[in-house]
Amino acid sequence: MIFDYNVEGEDDRMLLIHFFNSLREGFRQIIYEGRWSDIPVSFFGEGLIYVRRSLEEVEPQFERAIATVGTVAEDRLRDFGLWGNSLRSKLYYVKYWASQALAGVAGAIGKTLGNINILLASFSAATGIGEAIKELKDVVLNNIDVA
Repeated sequence: MIFDYNVEGEDDRMLLIHFFNSLREGFRQIIYEGRWSDIPVSFFGEGLIYVRRSLEEVEPQFERAIATVGTVAEDRLRDFGLWGNSLRSKLYYVKYWASQALAGVAGAIGKTLGNINILLASFSAATGIGEAIKELKDVVLNNIDVA
């Protein structure tokens, strides 16, 4: 399952790394495989080619985000709610709503992506990295049709 991390059992930096890796894998599934875990997903219109190209352009930001997690000061992460229980609450709800989406709960994919947005906005504000990832998430959210 995407977002399969243990909110309680890991170091805060590792949790952020797992989040970015899971998010990248989720985008790849949706954009290249037409699914999100077991849920079929399609894009409206013929813009999928541009979304795929966008993911290719955004891929380096995932690598920069992961590299930055290891170097940004703990105080900076704390200041933007990316440490301790503030981080864990954000990650918990990403994971919770993702599991609800897989169970077929109406509106859960939107809530999952909304909670991802909260995390990405905090990370972008703290580090200056991730805005393009957030924009790609918005394009995906606004242009997918979930079966």
